[in-house]
Amino acid sequence: MREVGLALWEILQELDSHFLEEHALLRRFGQQELVKRSLLTLQVAHSEELEALQKLLHFPEEVALRLADTEYHLFYQVPPIDYLRQVTLDLGGGTGDVPTPAPGPGPSDHQHQPATESATSASASTARPSVRSLIKRFNEVSSWVTHLIITQPTHEDRKAVLSCILRVALSCWNIGNFNGAMEIVAGLKSNKLKPFWLSITEKEALPLLDFLSAALLSAEYERALGRALAMPECHVVPFFGAFLRELREILAATPSLIVLAPTGEHTRLEFISDYNGEDHYFTRIGPGGLINLDKIYRTQAVMDRIASFHQHYHARGRESAHNVLRDQVSIHTSSIERSYLVDESEDHDYDLDLDTYRPVQPLSNDHGVSFFPISAPHSGIDHHILQVLHHGSTAVHWDAEGGSRTALVYVRLERSCATLTWSRPGWSGLRTGTGGSGSSPDYSLSANPEETVAPGLVTKLSAPGGESAGVGPEEGYLDLAIVKEIVPGVRDRDKDLDLATACRRYGLDRFTGSECCLSLVYGVNLSDNRVLFLLCPPTLCRMWYTGLCWVVRGLKRQLQLTDRRMLWLKEQYLQLYFEECCCGPMTA
Repeated sequence: MREVGLALWEILQELDSHFLEEHALLRRFGQQELVKRSLLTLQVAHSEELEALQKLLHFPEEVALRLADTEYHLFYQVPPIDYLRQVTLDLGGGTGDVPTPAPGPGPSDHQHQPATESATSASASTARPSVRSLIKRFNEVSSWVTHLIITQPTHEDRKAVLSCILRVALSCWNIGNFNGAMEIVAGLKSNKLKPFWLSITEKEALPLLDFLSAALLSAEYERALGRALAMPECHVVPFFGAFLRELREILAATPSLIVLAPTGEHTRLEFISDYNGEDHYFTRIGPGGLINLDKIYRTQAVMDRIASFHQHYHARGRESAHNVLRDQVSIHTSSIERSYLVDESEDHDYDLDLDTYRPVQPLSNDHGVSFFPISAPHSGIDHHILQVLHHGSTAVHWDAEGGSRTALVYVRLERSCATLTWSRPGWSGLRTGTGGSGSSPDYSLSANPEETVAPGLVTKLSAPGGESAGVGPEEGYLDLAIVKEIVPGVRDRDKDLDLATACRRYGLDRFTGSECCLSLVYGVNLSDNRVLFLLCPPTLCRMWYTGLCWVVRGLKRQLQLTDRRMLWLKEQYLQLYFEECCCGPMTA
């Protein structure tokens, strides 16, 4: 069955890979060229990667992060000049599939060249990624998305998979992988899904798909790109097709030469020579002219824009190498006190930190208040990780003490960076025992939990006496100020068997406990030691561990300050803000 599925996927990729051509990003192929392409051996280079992602589709944020990691490294291996080369070859009738051989020795010289050396040079010339690699990757992912939906046995199963795919697309947008978001939108707009869409759109709206379809390649896309570039830690991957379209419009619509008009007459641009004459002979139209510098400047502007993303990539690489040398994060009080021995000044801990944190996608109900300075240099918080935590992700809440019960939940760090909340997700658990087998579906195509106030936060604000934790299987909250320790894996080895059972239920049995389990030890006093267990795939688990360690450390520093009036004022402001239905005087 696996071979049959791969064959269907490859055929679908070949028959339905015209999104870039339909949007005037590539030249349309003629009938003979399409026949030649269909005779080529079809290969899906990333099939193993995408097959593994299919098994984790009920953790859509993990899928988005892994897609972003692959495309991040692929995009920045393609130099800016390759975009110009691709467009010129495309306009000239070439495909750019095979690199143009460099001038070198003739056939007789190759006879004396060692076979290993020639093979090495040939593989080196074809191994370097080019724009064609980006196009191939785009078609693979978009056809994979289409394949995921049409291969489901029932209509309800297709809708359940769609709910997860929409979440993957939104997560790609949230973390700055705009190319991945466009790949998914292209797959969803495939002609093969027209009957499916007719049965969906008549009954319920799809606000997420409408938002992404309208935002990509619009003014909103440009604003999001600007916010991504302004965040040094962001793994930004722009949609490469936008650069191809700009270059194509410049090269195809703007003449390379301009006619010199006599003095006093109206100057206008004209072609002075062309190959489109009779029988495609070179035809001269004007008496003379100059090179059109405006065309060169506009082309160079596009190339500089591509280069700016590469500069961001290299700057982030240098910063990442520097951060590797940092000490391991510790949230224990003793380590925080030692930092004060080095720097006795507390002034930077009183910073208001207004309007300095701008995620790629603005947060819903963003009041702009955090309980500690998240942009201060000494905090060391990675804003890319922080925006992932603020947008939230899917995890499994494992109640190890209450009969080893589990529930698939949507976990989110609130904007104040002081409360962790969880609730039921708006996407399907894909038959992982989370309720999808019942009569009512376990998803909603028209709901986005990011846009609503978390039920756990509402419970916390309305709870009498200011309870620090309200732990339920599917809904709850935890005040991060009472967290004592954050540990990867389980602290009690007696629970390893129960952990393995829970991981197997949600498709996490391929990972070790320390890779997919996060234990938060919390309590209001020394004798109160409770544990919150969250299970999620490795990439998400590492992000939550790193991010929560920095957040808890920042909160503990605030609790040790001499003057805590600012902390009290922030608490009062947030209480009033949510009581007034998320409106009121803003901080900036």
